[in-house]
Amino acid sequence: MRVLLAAVNAKYIHANLAVLYLREMTGDLPVETLIGEYTINMRKEDILEDIYRKRPDVICFSCYIWNRNMVSGLIRDIRRILPEVPVWAGGPDVTYEAESFLKQFPECTGVMVGEGERSFHGLIAACLRGEKDLSGIPGLVFRDETGRIHRNAPAVPVAMDDLPFVYCPELNYGGVPQDAEKTQDAEKSQDMAEPDDLRNTLQRNGDWAFENRIIYYETSRGCPFSCSYCLSSVSERTRFRSLSKVLPELQFFLDRKVPQVKFVDRTFNCNHAHAMAIWKYIAEHDNGITNFHFEIGADLLREDEMDVLAGLRSGAVQLEIGVQSVNPDTIRAIDRVMDLGILHRNVDRIHRAGNIHCHLDLIAGLPYEDLASFRHSFDEIFRMKPDQLQLGFLKLLKGSALCRDADKYGIVCSPEAPYEVLRTNWLSYEDILELRGVEAMTEVYYNSFQFSTSVRLLADAKGSPYDFFRALSEFYRENHLTGRAFSRIQRIDILREFVKNWDPDKKERYDELFLLDLYLRENSRRRPEWAGEALSAEEKDGVRAFFRREASLPEAERRLRGYEAYDSRQMEHMTHAETFTDPYVVRLLNEAVKNGGFSRNVDEKNENVDKEETPVDRITVLFDYRRRDPLNGNADVIRTDLRMTPGPRGTESRTDRRM
Repeated sequence: MRVLLAAVNAKYIHANLAVLYLREMTGDLPVETLIGEYTINMRKEDILEDIYRKRPDVICFSCYIWNRNMVSGLIRDIRRILPEVPVWAGGPDVTYEAESFLKQFPECTGVMVGEGERSFHGLIAACLRGEKDLSGIPGLVFRDETGRIHRNAPAVPVAMDDLPFVYCPELNYGGVPQDAEKTQDAEKSQDMAEPDDLRNTLQRNGDWAFENRIIYYETSRGCPFSCSYCLSSVSERTRFRSLSKVLPELQFFLDRKVPQVKFVDRTFNCNHAHAMAIWKYIAEHDNGITNFHFEIGADLLREDEMDVLAGLRSGAVQLEIGVQSVNPDTIRAIDRVMDLGILHRNVDRIHRAGNIHCHLDLIAGLPYEDLASFRHSFDEIFRMKPDQLQLGFLKLLKGSALCRDADKYGIVCSPEAPYEVLRTNWLSYEDILELRGVEAMTEVYYNSFQFSTSVRLLADAKGSPYDFFRALSEFYRENHLTGRAFSRIQRIDILREFVKNWDPDKKERYDELFLLDLYLRENSRRRPEWAGEALSAEEKDGVRAFFRREASLPEAERRLRGYEAYDSRQMEHMTHAETFTDPYVVRLLNEAVKNGGFSRNVDEKNENVDKEETPVDRITVLFDYRRRDPLNGNADVIRTDLRMTPGPRGTESRTDRRM
């Protein structure tokens, strides 16, 4: 018998952890379990063809808010081309309305409710035996041969330690090694692929590749909190996987140098001892490559956790922190427990450590949050200087407390998945449109890291970052720019036009910042038409002299690392040199060199730059694209002070590498 687990993901880089679990749960059954992974951006016809050509005997769809519409259409079409094949659905978007889903889609055979591991195993075992009566399988809602819908008793969740490690079945059944050496020995004894051969490893273990994918992993299920907009609060308790299993599994990822592992645990640090053990393990076994992503409660962080995090390699960990709102009435209404003062202090401390990418979340459309309140929340979060500020819109998730209380708050959402808010008692649809414009501009000009120095100054120009993004959104709309694709230089040109009204007295300063932002991201061969020469003739001679000197030095004495195989002309071509003269920009660059790059806090003193004496009236820097900041991708910056002296080349140079 052939079983197809169909996952329709939001993006190619995403993966579906649920179907990987389900596949492993049938390991003791004589079935062929296939995984079909697709995306919502694919044509439905192409997905349908692939499913048909796999010739499944049973089809199971994983259903979420992002794929509900696509999955529903596929279920209807599959029934028409494979009428004898039972089609099942599972996942959070059908769990809480299983009966109504089956009534709406009579083509669907049944729904697996809640955590589906036990239900799926029981269902496939029954199919193998040819049983028609499914009433004894917990966790199923199904229609019988007469069309009548039945709801079985709920399934008992699988203990976290009994869940398989989906990326390496050998770790599940061959014992759990207790350290990295034993892990490697066990793998080699079972004739696994070498640690760096990721594709072969996962093709052997299920035709699923690590490369170019985000790897999802969990060490807990449930959440101790009861935020009314979230489904995690529905669970009665939080269950944890034993560290004796977790740590070898982390080592598996580390040995294979997986680029990113994203923990799907809700409020990862709600269990102090559990979080500390994992963070310490990452610190002690860091491979210099793998990044681990955690969703945490920043106000729950303790001193020892902060110390461990501060000692990590830059880029080893990234943190997602859900703030959602700073309005006390809103926080109370959604049953959220959060100390904003502690959260602010801890985020600031993480930020100042400079080694962790920090992502803060806001939700628009919550109770008691009108435009003025949301503006305040946005400004407060922006001033915490997150690496990314995610402005999301409330989605009324079926089964959540807020979905049940929607009428109480006048929350109206789209009836189509993802059930996004359209208006509330505090926000009109016009207000929602304004917020969507702010979100779009935040994504393009802040979260992209492409305008990290210019946007910080622009956002502070009139006191409210929200007002800046709103005004920029209005500028886009009034000039018919919304929804169009633009290059980086075109985005800069748009900002230059916007500045003429937003902050006209600093036009020259912004022009230098735009150039700085451009060359931090790329060694652009297409220089903006409005920009003058990057260097004077004397400065060009000085830079060339520097590269000739670099090429002549032993490797250990070079300022530029990683260019040993290149001559001076190649080095000059691979980097970019630029002179800046605006006092604010000169100070900004000096601060960046001193502090180690353009993190979000390099401008802390720059609001007073015009009032302070700046000893240097110009600065020439090199942008090193072979060395980039692991948190934001900006090029390394090297300060070059050129002292002009007579000679055949006219200069000699002194260069300081940023530390």
